[in-house]
Parts: sequence; C-alpha cells; structure tokens
Amino acid sequence: MSLLEKSLIVLLIFTTVLAFYFFTKSRRSGDADELSPLDSGLISWFALLFVFVIFCAFIYFGENKYIVPENIGQIGDFIGGLTNPVLSFLALLVLLRTTSIQTREARKTTAFLEKQQIILEKEKFESTFFQLLAQLETYCETHFRPVVDKVTVAQKLSRELRSKCAEFNELEVDEQISKAKLHIKEVTATTECAMLYHKAIRVIRLVDRSDFPIGFKKSYASIIRDTIYPSECIILASICYRSGTQRELLREWGIVDVNRTSFACAEIEYFYLGKP
Repeated sequence: MSLLEKSLIVLLIFTTVLAFYFFTKSRRSGDADELSPLDSGLISWFALLFVFVIFCAFIYFGENKYIVPENIGQIGDFIGGLTNPVLSFLALLVLLRTTSIQTREARKTTAFLEKQQIILEKEKFESTFFQLLAQLETYCETHFRPVVDKVTVAQKLSRELRSKCAEFNELEVDEQISKAKLHIKEVTATTECAMLYHKAIRVIRLVDRSDFPIGFKKSYASIIRDTIYPSECIILASICYRSGTQRELLREWGIVDVNRTSFACAEIEYFYLGKP
C-alpha cells in the first residue's frame, strides 16, 4: 500500500471519529430536553478544511506529479470519491440533529395543547357547575330557608317526613319501605320540592358524568354537600329514594351527611348512612 493510500485512510478514519465525537459531545451538553442546532459555520469550515487537506495530500504525496489544469478531471474524481462519504455523513449529522429538534418541539407543542385543552375543559366545567350551584342555592334561599314560626320551611318539611318514623319502623322491611315512600310522596308533592330535586340532581349529574379524575369529582361533590342545608338534604334524599338511580347517585358521592333518625324510616337511613 502506497504512502498516499495510507495517509488518506488515516485521514478518513480521523475525520469520521472527530465528527462522531463532536455529535455525541453536543448531545451531552446543556439540558437534555433542549437541543440547539449545530453551528452551520463550523460544519462548513470543517468540510472545506477536509477537502483542502485531501487535495494537498493528493498533490504532494502522490506517486505522479499532476498538473492541475491538465488533470483537473482526474483530480476531481479522486477527491470527490474520497470526500463525498465524509461530507454526506456531516450532512446526515446536521439533518438528524434538525429532525431531533423538530420532533422534540412537536412533542412539546402537543403536550402544551393537551394541557390547554384540559384547562379549557376545566374552566368550562367550573363555569357551568357554579352557575347551576348558584341557581340551586338561590332557589333554596327563596323557597326553603325563610323562617316561619321560628323554623325554616325545609325544617318543617323534614319534621313531617320523619313524623311517622316510629310507626313505620314497627313494620316488616318491605312494608316499611312501601309506606315510607307513600308518605314521602304525600309530603313532597309540591312544585317547590320537585324543583329542588331537579336543580340538585342536575348539579350532581354534571359532576358524575364529567371526565375528570375521581379526586376532582369528590372535591366538587363536597361543595354540593356543603351548599345544601341538612333539612334540605333530608328532603332531597327522601325524594331520591323513590328512584333507584338517583338514590345511588347521592350515596356514591356522599351528598347525604345528616344526623341519624332524620329520615322517614330506618331502612332509608340505613341505605344512606349504613347501620350503626
């Protein structure tokens, strides 16, 4: 193997190793999530330097002396054939770097848009939730919280609901529940009670059907529980007990949080609060 061939092989290996080292070093520097493009000026300078070195090696270490104007084609073929792989590697290096940056930026953009979507959905949910909750509270303030004979309207109704509790508790379970439901229907057969039921259930359903995590739902369910007064909660729970779906909804989200012996019969109390 001639001196020229040895020199060119060593130079090619050196150039490849140097380019790979520069690539790995640039990836390790700085934040792992923040990649900057390779310096195009440095890459261009390195490529020109490499071509110049190869050209000089060919001219000064070749076995035959070439006259550049007369042998320009032969010289060009030699230098081009040797430098093209290295220059192509450098171009690929820059392309991979650029692609990596674009991929990371696209992922960041996607993650940002997903977070924005979650925020918008949460804001929309909160707006609807607090609007419905305000309507419920306003309705209760108007129809169930006025004081008549030193008790509120809701307290008077809740007392009527549990007025026959001792009588019903003496019956068998099926008959107890049947008579209690009938009694609840008679006491709550008013437009005000029906509207209380619909407004409260609408807010609870909004929480139940949302796509947020369970912890998020529980926090808003607790807000509903704190908004409804105990006497109003007894009325709502009694009305909902007549519907299997609605009573399960109240129990699932812990809306019913009142004292014991506040219901029309013991079995309704056990359903919401469990046996003592």
